[in-house]
Amino acid sequence: MQEIMTNEQMYTMLKMIIEILNGCKDLEEAKAKIEALLNK
Repeated sequence: MQEIMTNEQMYTMLKMIIEILNGCKDLEEAKAKIEALLNK
């Protein structure tokens, strides 16, 4: 079964990514935080 992401889910995910990027001092820190979310 294929799961389809709704527009609202996509918007929420992008907002979370922007918040992570705004809270990081460099790209490496942002990558580490996003990878940590994926590994939960």
